[in-house]
Amino acid sequence: MLLAAAVAFLLAFFGLRARSQVLRIEADAAASEALAERHAVPCADVLALQALTAAAVEAPELDAVVASYARLRPEFGDPIAALAALGMESAARSARARGPDAAAAWAVFRGEVEALPAVNFLAFRERFARRRQSRG
Repeated sequence: MLLAAAVAFLLAFFGLRARSQVLRIEADAAASEALAERHAVPCADVLALQALTAAAVEAPELDAVVASYARLRPEFGDPIAALAALGMESAARSARARGPDAAAAWAVFRGEVEALPAVNFLAFRERFARRRQSRG
């Protein structure tokens, strides 16, 4: 009985691992690194943006998302720029207007429901950065 439970656990574990969005995205790290280099942004940012676009977008669409993010980072800061790049530019502009600089605007905006995609971006970015760092 214990052996059957262990086998069932291992099958479930490897089944879930095979469907992992993070692992799927990381599998094509070379393309993400090239995209990051082309737009002068950290690779973890590209991976996080890809995770939030459901990893289903084609390369030209992801390139446009990353290009938008890279263009807006200086004005909006990373989390609000990610929000804009993901198609919520009016919400991002509204968020940015809430403070004298990007950091102050984010401090005001981050607790609101509309900020959730940006919060998720930061969480994914941190996760990808940690995983990449641990692999050397």
